[in-house]
Amino acid sequence: MAARLAGFLGRSHYPVRAGTHANSAFAMLLARRFGDAALDAEIDAAARRWFLADRDYPAHYEPSGADFLSGGLTEAVLMREVLGSGFTDWWRGFAPRGEALQAWLAPAVVSDRVDPQLVHLDGLNLSRAWCLAALAEALEDTALQRAADDHRAAAWSHVSTGDFAATHWLVSFALLSIGD
Repeated sequence: MAARLAGFLGRSHYPVRAGTHANSAFAMLLARRFGDAALDAEIDAAARRWFLADRDYPAHYEPSGADFLSGGLTEAVLMREVLGSGFTDWWRGFAPRGEALQAWLAPAVVSDRVDPQLVHLDGLNLSRAWCLAALAEALEDTALQRAADDHRAAAWSHVSTGDFAATHWLVSFALLSIGD
């Protein structure tokens, strides 16, 4: 599987930035946990090719109505891993400003936890909590940590007490939200 994913990343010209299953940055973050050196090298190369030049991320476009991932936050966490000590400089150019940043800091509102699409936003709040906490640690930013806590709190009570449309998968995102 690692060799197939590495080959795919090497052939792909564009990332998938959607807030759903096919998100490239999220897949690469998970795949880095394998510890496969060849795959990690291909992930690092693809991340640099796709994301290194990104600036002023339009976070005010998020969330979409059925997102369970933030395309921008997963990208930022991936770049934190890929760039190491160079991450802070990249973040300064990438980070949204003003109202766009506020879109990331406020938890998404879930209007119907029985609807299989709308309840994705609970997953978004949990995955954002994971990403925001990782970024808060890397950037030593207490506002990001507070936002991570707020996102986790917004969804936590629905992880195991809600409708099956969410509870069958939200636990995996709850685990992400409490860190590596």
